[in-house]
Amino acid sequence: LGLPITAYTTTESPISISLSLSADGCSWGSLGNPSTLLSAATRLVDDHGCDAIAIVADFPEEDEEVLEGYRRDGGVDAIAGAEAVVSHLVVRALGVPAAHAPGLGA
Repeated sequence: LGLPITAYTTTESPISISLSLSADGCSWGSLGNPSTLLSAATRLVDDHGCDAIAIVADFPEEDEEVLEGYRRDGGVDAIAGAEAVVSHLVVRALGVPAAHAPGLGA
């Protein structure tokens, strides 16, 4: 894409993402340790002058049946709600664009 990657960092501890799915198909998530994400993102902005942040975070494994339903016929995206929490936290706290991709096991 020709994007200049000026710096990268890792969090000092796991973000501890949890996923939830309601009976009617809404997905959401929470972060057990949001401060470690904000600390890492703040270092990128303050110490390296980054004006946008790409985030890859470890996600818990999805229920295989839910994942296949999403891929096959547009069922519920079980990780979308948690992905939104990750990127919105950084955007709101630091005022820079943030994009997130889940790190899923092989």
